[in-house]
Amino acid sequence: MRITQHFIFLITLIFVISGFLTGCSNNSQPSDLPKLFPCKVTITQEGKPLEGATVTLFSKTPPEGRNWIISGKTNANGIAELVTQPYFSGAPEGEYKLLIGKTETDDSEVPSFEKDPKAFEKWTEKTKGIVPTYSLINPDWNNKQKTPCEVKITKDQTNTATFDVGKAVRIRIL
Repeated sequence: MRITQHFIFLITLIFVISGFLTGCSNNSQPSDLPKLFPCKVTITQEGKPLEGATVTLFSKTPPEGRNWIISGKTNANGIAELVTQPYFSGAPEGEYKLLIGKTETDDSEVPSFEKDPKAFEKWTEKTKGIVPTYSLINPDWNNKQKTPCEVKITKDQTNTATFDVGKAVRIRIL
């Protein structure tokens, strides 16, 4: 009798877990998702691939219905393969402004709470807990009104573009 109860419990647990995992990994396309076309953007800085930059597309003309988020992150070769909201490879047809950003935080001046709680509290009061953050490219590249980047996604061509963001900088933004 005891073995049967354990067996039933184990089978029930397996079904519950598999049902949960199946539900959590549902990447089926929403019914209002437009047709997507492959799109790769290459980002360089001073002519060299820029790894770790975030690339985001914003429609130049607001679409009817849902405004889809289209973005990607550059790899070691500076290439971002764009995805739409966030699982679906490619981007809808249209004209877009392209935003490029890369930041880093510098927590070297943040006192350790474990080592010196009073110093940490003093730092928090002084800075409101904001860790210095720097843009590693000109912030204009990540501004809708100032970005010089535009791309057109079409169904009839290979959708690739390359942009060089210029000189390396370290500009404090927070």
